[in-house]
Parts: sequence; structure tokens; C-alpha cells
Amino acid sequence: PMTVLFIAAEDPDFILRDRMRRAGANLSRVFIMDATDSAKLRLSDGQGNPRLHDLKEAIEAAKPDLVILDPLHAFIGSSVKMTEQSAVRPFMQALAALAKSYNCAIVDVAHVNKRPAGANANDAILGATDIVNAARSVLRVIFDETDRDPNRRVLVHTKSNYAAMGQSVAFRIDEDGGLDWLGFSDVTRNDLEAAARSNKALSEHMASKEADRGMKSFEAICSES
Repeated sequence: PMTVLFIAAEDPDFILRDRMRRAGANLSRVFIMDATDSAKLRLSDGQGNPRLHDLKEAIEAAKPDLVILDPLHAFIGSSVKMTEQSAVRPFMQALAALAKSYNCAIVDVAHVNKRPAGANANDAILGATDIVNAARSVLRVIFDETDRDPNRRVLVHTKSNYAAMGQSVAFRIDEDGGLDWLGFSDVTRNDLEAAARSNKALSEHMASKEADRGMKSFEAICSES
């Protein structure tokens, strides 16, 4: 078990704790700054430069192994132009330095845009591409279009600098807001991008991929015989 500091800009404490409890979390190891507690937390000064004093104080108080900023955009500050590379990179570097100083991991949650999927799966993240470029690992949550259940999602590893890509994991959000892990999924970053390039729904692409796999297996059997 490790200690987690969850800093949220949108959800209240009781909602977050209930979701974590349903997921089996040890709530004694979780510190939450909800939308009320984090209202004044800012990562920048009035000129748009990194200022991590507030975050440092929270980390020093909780001594977490993992820090979650949900979402990152809410805490950057209005003086920072999130679409500009030169404006975003200093914050990513400052967060990386902070993580190193306190020996913890920092997860920045980011929303995705509403545009049609592009040829690069990571381009969907709102803001400058340096958010992705500076991150060492990126996970993207998508709707599971391969299943008819509208509550199913897939967690897809779309970037990994220090290790091999992890296998995608499917989960379901139940009627009470709880989360049920459903095992591994065959969807990969390559599938997301291939579907976008061919202008197909992900479910259509995965069906074609499975059909091609079956045809190749059949051809292999025929060649052996």
C-alpha cells in the first residue's frame, strides 16, 4: 500500500471517496483536496511562470508516493497559454523536478478534444503537444466501441519512454458509479490510429483486423497441408 494525494478541481470529496471505496482502496492512505480545498491552488504566478509553492506544501503535508492532478489544466492558471509549447514546457519540467525532489510520481489528468480522431492518438489531448512530449508515459481512456455496453471503457497505453507498452485494460462503470475491471483488451494505440486513418469506427476496424487474422490462419493451415 502507498499513500496517494488526489487533487481535484471538479469533484467533491464524498464522491471521490465513494468511488475509491468501491474500487477497494485503503482510504486511510488517501489524502483528497477536492474542488473546495483546491480552489486557490495555482501552479503559476501572475506572469505565467511556474510557482509550485502550494503544491509543495500539500506534498510535504501528505508525504505521498503518488500525486494526481485532476485535471492539470485547472491548476495551471489563466495567465498561461495552454496551446503554446514554450508556455507549457516549463511547467512539465517543474513538475518532473518536484517529483524527483519528493520521490513521488505525478499523474496529470487531461481532457481530450471533441474533434474527430486523428492519425496520432496523443493529439487528442487538450493543450500544447508538449504536455505529451514531456510526459514519460501516457494512458488514454476511450469508450469501448467493440462492445454494446455504453458503460465500458478501455485504458490504452499510448506512450512509454522507459519500458514496453502495457496491454490495454477494459473496465466498466456500474450503476452506482463504481468501477469493475474486466481484464485485458486487444485494442492498441496502433488500432486507434489505423481506424482514424481509414475513417472507420474502432469497432469496424477491430472486426476487420480479426477477419484478416482468421484469413491468415486459414492460409497458414492450407499451406501446411
